[in-house]
Amino acid sequence: MARAYSIQKIYATNYETIQWGAEWKAAFGEPEDNGVWFIWGNSGNAKTRFLIELAKEISNSRKLFFNSLEQGNRLTMRNALIDAGVDASNKNFIIGNESFEEMGERLSKHKAPTACVIDTIQYCHGLRFQAFTEMVKAHPKVLFIINSQAVGKNPEGKIAEKIKYDADLKIWVEGFKAISNGRYNPGGEYTIWGEGEAKYWGTKPNNSTNEN
Repeated sequence: MARAYSIQKIYATNYETIQWGAEWKAAFGEPEDNGVWFIWGNSGNAKTRFLIELAKEISNSRKLFFNSLEQGNRLTMRNALIDAGVDASNKNFIIGNESFEEMGERLSKHKAPTACVIDTIQYCHGLRFQAFTEMVKAHPKVLFIINSQAVGKNPEGKIAEKIKYDADLKIWVEGFKAISNGRYNPGGEYTIWGEGEAKYWGTKPNNSTNEN
């Protein structure tokens, strides 16, 4: 039988949350530092730029593995890292191109990363939702950040839809800004590129963002 918790026990629990900058906190609140986050959006909206900026911010406080299934070690990936201002000396930010099984082996090693980005879930060919949930349960201290392609305003594919449904933090990227749709600070916004956002949405540019 599954364990039950009293209200007093829940209120007394100390939860470990992500420690990040004020701009990120204003947009996405203080989510737990484990579990699943889900990001989705259509091509041409600076989704990759946002994903790398997010990974960069998280790598300030913990080791992160960026599983670049879509771009790998291509020039486009290097350019994206440069655009996002990722420092070459950042040893907490590791990039690879591994199968889902290989990634699981990496996360099981001593001093393994405690944050993992999958870019994108559609490139995990043949992956079943059950296998994904088993991976998450096997690594309860790891934060999984899932990037997904979109069809219209919906994630592309059944597994992406299921992961989004269960995710704690859901982030929709459109018009050069990221919008919180999840359980933390719904409606919060993060500007990826102020000038592009202003042109897309017809607003004044937000100059507070990091435009490297």
